[in-house]
Amino acid sequence: MFEVYSGESCGRVRSLTAVAEADPRSDAAYTTAASWDGMDEAGAVVPDGVYYYRATTRFVRVNSGGVVEVFDEATTAFRPVRVDTQPPAVTLDPDVDGLITAETPLVVMGYVHDEVGVRVMINGSEAALVDHRFSGEAALAEGPNEVVVEAVDAAGNSASLVRQVALDTHPPILGPATLEGLPAAGAELETLSPRFVVSHADSPAGVFGAGVSLKVNGSEQRRDSAMTDEGIDLVLTNVRAGSNGLVLVVPDRAGNESRLEVSFRVRAGWEVRVTDPASTIFGTALVVPAG
Repeated sequence: MFEVYSGESCGRVRSLTAVAEADPRSDAAYTTAASWDGMDEAGAVVPDGVYYYRATTRFVRVNSGGVVEVFDEATTAFRPVRVDTQPPAVTLDPDVDGLITAETPLVVMGYVHDEVGVRVMINGSEAALVDHRFSGEAALAEGPNEVVVEAVDAAGNSASLVRQVALDTHPPILGPATLEGLPAAGAELETLSPRFVVSHADSPAGVFGAGVSLKVNGSEQRRDSAMTDEGIDLVLTNVRAGSNGLVLVVPDRAGNESRLEVSFRVRAGWEVRVTDPASTIFGTALVVPAG
């Protein structure tokens, strides 16, 4: 017979009986077992907590008169057993749901709490656990990914979190860049206020508009409605007569970036240049547009 108590030797909760036949002429060991369903004698589920059980073995036999009698008895000491029906509590820190990243594997960290021992799995691989803090890695494929964090305690209760993460290792795509409607690279212009137009696109991360940098001759251009997530359409400043350099950096929300560097010239006014000075003693003077 097995008895379950709410405390050592007091508050009996449940009695369970198991029977096994033994040959008194044999020295073989016999084992009996009973399974407790976590209910009391009235059939109610007991609260979570620590309980104590003991086993009492009674050896019986049928005497010559056909009567069953107890001829020996032994009782074990109390042993503790914990009833745990609650799943572990799992949180991610930081929470990666909706994250778009350019790096794989993804480091996943968080906390887990439970009354008994617990294991944490990240996409099927066991995470390192120190005190209540866990950490592990999830390999990502290009595009959308599902990250599953599951915690299982010693009683078999489990809890899981599912997070959506995207891997984007490709930089934004830049469309053809133009200055005054001409291809920007090597353009020859006649204005110090040229209109610069370029489109950019990125998926799935999307262009990080606030991170776009556009410099002309080292000077950052103003940020206004002309700079959007779809492209740039604005009149440049800090343009000078002669040679100019333009540098455009377009990042996406995953940390990738595309870079465009172009040189262009602006003709403004006139100047006198000596061309082919080796052809004559004095050289040849030619009036050409400045720049």
